[in-house]
Amino acid sequence: MFKKITLIFFIFLLLGTMLLYPQLCIEAASSGLLLWFNKVLPSLLPFIILVNLLMGSDVLGKLQFTMNKWTQRLWHLPGGSLLAFILGLIAGYPMGAKVTKELYQQNYLSLSEAQKVLCFANNCGPLFIVGTVGTLLLQNTHLGYFLLFIHFLSAFLISICLRRFPARASSFKRNHHDTQSSSSFSNLFNEAVKNGMDTIVYVGAYIIFFSVLVSLFITVLPAFISPYHLQLSSSQLLFLSGLLELSNGVSGLCQSALPPATSLPLIAFILGFGGICILFQTSYILEKVPFSLVPYFFYKLAQGFISFLLTKCLYPLWQWQVEKTPFYLPVYWLGALLLFIIFLAGNTQRLVSKPILFATKNIHLKH
Repeated sequence: MFKKITLIFFIFLLLGTMLLYPQLCIEAASSGLLLWFNKVLPSLLPFIILVNLLMGSDVLGKLQFTMNKWTQRLWHLPGGSLLAFILGLIAGYPMGAKVTKELYQQNYLSLSEAQKVLCFANNCGPLFIVGTVGTLLLQNTHLGYFLLFIHFLSAFLISICLRRFPARASSFKRNHHDTQSSSSFSNLFNEAVKNGMDTIVYVGAYIIFFSVLVSLFITVLPAFISPYHLQLSSSQLLFLSGLLELSNGVSGLCQSALPPATSLPLIAFILGFGGICILFQTSYILEKVPFSLVPYFFYKLAQGFISFLLTKCLYPLWQWQVEKTPFYLPVYWLGALLLFIIFLAGNTQRLVSKPILFATKNIHLKH
């Protein structure tokens, strides 16, 4: 009862605020619509259609079998987990959640496995981080690649943390002769396009609504807290708005007067966390499956903090390397080196124990 009363109060409060600032709401909705139409629609819709085609084809079973050996060693998960992780990184929010849902519905992942994969597979895409944030907003493509590396590394670290929590393995096998796989390509393509349009329209509605919410938040909050002798700086307001809607917050921080050493960790946090708008988009994607968003929310929050700390630590090193050394070391080489170190750290026990066991057996045989 209390939740319903709170929800009704919030709705009426929001309606009243929108009536007080009609021009602001119209401009914010127009801005959100243009953001969706110019940036999200062309970059996300092709990926959604291709992912839908992939999920409806027989190729998925072969990929699952091929990658299973690696993912069992890395995450103690089936091969589909790597597919969800890769496609989530390539396509961006909320495609990682969509792929995970499809893998669960097609019995490639159990419920506990899919819940675990969801926590690290739903991430921001390189088109937004490198193209929009790095090239267009920061006017530095190398910084875009640096943020992409931080984002990828933080997601990978979350997956390594989840490795310690074993998921209940699938007790069923995929039936490869289902009706979806036997459909003609034209039917499969039509269904993929239809599903893609449904998804992208809902994503656009969330972006437009949260654009209005962010504009009202930035306008009303300072006036609301000023009688209590509280004051928020513009950068704090931009960061808080980014926690609500990713694109507006990141865009504002990129165009602010903050030095990169201050703004980049905040941007990395928002990219890692995703924002409440992405959380609602993910909730829509997962509405027909029994997934819990509580662990997903906390692990995305943890990914945001990890991204913040990694940027704080690695940006001075990256800046020194760019400014002080006569050569430019691409950031992906740094990423490959760090991932190799992580791999060694995660497999030290196995790598060391095998020679010891072999030597012990030889000693026993000699005696």
